[in-house]
Amino acid sequence: MSYFKNEMEPKLRPFLDLIKEENLHEIQIEHDDFLLVARKEQRSGRLAPSATKRDEAEETLIPVTSNLVGTVHLSDPKSGKPLLYEGQDVMVGQLLCLINAMNLKNEVRSPYDGVVKKIMISEGDMVEYGRPLLMLAVKDGKEANGV
Repeated sequence: MSYFKNEMEPKLRPFLDLIKEENLHEIQIEHDDFLLVARKEQRSGRLAPSATKRDEAEETLIPVTSNLVGTVHLSDPKSGKPLLYEGQDVMVGQLLCLINAMNLKNEVRSPYDGVVKKIMISEGDMVEYGRPLLMLAVKDGKEANGV
């Protein structure tokens, strides 16, 4: 732990502060096959960083595609905060983005539990039916029914 305190803490402090400021429970930083996860502990509220090697062999990359033609929105319309980021864990049914078609905002929700590996669209992009929006890394590849 002394290595973290002496060498790594100054480099990671901005990320740890972001967790506190935005009232997040977890932040993940991924680079190549290295994954750093900082989580708030439930009982004390302290941040508990941990580093692991990600086992890519178990994951399957699955595209989440557009279900209609329209304009993509990647931010919450009320708060303006991004709905997702690369490396984020998502759960079945979690809101990923909105597609505005004919002045109606249609929700795109995650059909899987997984990790957002690549966001393939930008705010305001026009998308067509079937266009890949993002890639999810899924552990078991099971699709949710009805999502």
